[in-house]
Amino acid sequence: MKKFVFNQNIVKIISTIIIAIVIIIITLILTNRILNKVRNQSEELYKTSCKNIAEGYSNSITCKLNEYISNLDFFIDEKLFSNATNEEIHSYLIEKSNKKPVAFLNIFYADKNGNAFIDNGLTTTVSDRDYFNNIMHNGKKIDIDNPVISKTTGKMIIHISKPVYDSFHNVKGIISASITLTSLQEFFATIKNDDFVRVFLIDKEGRFIIHPDESYFMKSYTPINKEFYDFSSEKIALEGPGFFRSESTEGKEVDITLCRIEKTSWLIGVSVT
Repeated sequence: MKKFVFNQNIVKIISTIIIAIVIIIITLILTNRILNKVRNQSEELYKTSCKNIAEGYSNSITCKLNEYISNLDFFIDEKLFSNATNEEIHSYLIEKSNKKPVAFLNIFYADKNGNAFIDNGLTTTVSDRDYFNNIMHNGKKIDIDNPVISKTTGKMIIHISKPVYDSFHNVKGIISASITLTSLQEFFATIKNDDFVRVFLIDKEGRFIIHPDESYFMKSYTPINKEFYDFSSEKIALEGPGFFRSESTEGKEVDITLCRIEKTSWLIGVSVT
């Protein structure tokens, strides 16, 4: 029987091919791992950048709200308010009305029963409003509410409210300033919205307080694409701060970063196309 003899050249070629294949496989595995690592690092860097942008906008609106609170403090005369009647406080606010900031639609005092006396001379009742009850019955020192429709003007507004004390330092009522959503939008106009980045503000119910399109004010939004149903404005308001992918009101897929606004139940959102 003839003995089979391996051709050394063929063996050498096959060995070289096998080694090359092994090297290629190892290289592909390592390259894939490196790319995944780079991709993950890039994704984390991207998310961090989005979070930093959202926090920057959050700080901006917080500063603006603090400015509104300081403006309201200007109208609080503790010595007068502690002993004054409703009528006297009303007269005081009417007298000071011409000194209120442009952003304030009006300023009013409400007694413990919710009878409100407005700086424009009108009166109304606010006992059914959350901001009134949060201060009168829940002990809040400052309340920034969710948007409502003004009872006297019909405009969409928010309120900055603080307690008013009597001479025994018991809460006798509240003083409040109303600010239109349009005024807030004008402030946000200083924050540039472009084709790739949009900024919005939602309340605890997922309704827009600020949106590039004012027709969405005080409305919630559910994406048309079923894939993103779980990321409606109502649901993300419940979930709170975070990063996720959803669909914008314009029907575009976007990455959204949400951040809390201090002293409020609001969330500011930054969407990137």
